[in-house]
Amino acid sequence: MNMEPRKPLIATPAEDRGRLAAERPGEFKFEDTLDYIKFVSGRLRMSSMKQKDVAANGGISGSTVGNMASGKTRYPRFGTITGILGSLGYETVIRGGLKAAPVEPKAPPAKAPTAQTNAMLRAITTRKP
Repeated sequence: MNMEPRKPLIATPAEDRGRLAAERPGEFKFEDTLDYIKFVSGRLRMSSMKQKDVAANGGISGSTVGNMASGKTRYPRFGTITGILGSLGYETVIRGGLKAAPVEPKAPPAKAPTAQTNAMLRAITTRKP
């Protein structure tokens, strides 16, 4: 039983994005959930394993595997994805840490008041009604 996926002639855009975002060769890193789902269903379709074997090895139902392969499943459970990938010989790694918050530009520092502004402020605060 060959668990190695067939080499695609053309990589999908989701696979390309995952490969480009990875820190190390041979890994995939998905920022977008839909890219991750497309990658899993693509790898499932390319696999030479029968869907019933993938389901049995991953601990999920055969209809779930069939729906993933056909693209019917839009939001699978995480256990479904890891079960399919594990059956196909992939390791799923979750790295800890929070995503860096976007850096917002700082406002320029307030200008120091001029002598004229200081004189106006003194005049306003010292006037009596």
